[in-house]
Amino acid sequence: MKIVKNSAGSITSFTMFMCKQNGTMTQTEYTDQTIDGQSFAMHGIGHFADSQWQGSHQVDVTGTLNSSGVFTQKTISSRNVGADVNFRQSELAGGDVCADSGSF
Repeated sequence: MKIVKNSAGSITSFTMFMCKQNGTMTQTEYTDQTIDGQSFAMHGIGHFADSQWQGSHQVDVTGTLNSSGVFTQKTISSRNVGADVNFRQSELAGGDVCADSGSF
C-alpha cells in the first residue's frame, strides 16, 4: 500500500494491491484513489478464479467534494464479467457467461 499525505496530514491519494495465495502469491485486486482539492477519482480492478467461476470486475468513481469532504456530485461506472468454468458446450450453446456494466 502506498499513502500520500499533504502538508496538513490529510490523505490525498492511496494505491493498494491485494493478493491471493494459492501456493504462490497472485495479485487479484488493485485500487487507486486520489483527492485533489474538490476533485475525487477512484479506479479499482480485479479478477477471480476458483473451481467454479472465473471473471473480472472494474469500478470507476469520479466526483466533486464540498469543503467538508462530502460528495456534491458522483458518477460510478462498473463492469463485471464472469463465466462458469465447468460448463459443457452441449448443454448451453455459446457458454455460460454473464456480464453487466452500467453507470450510476
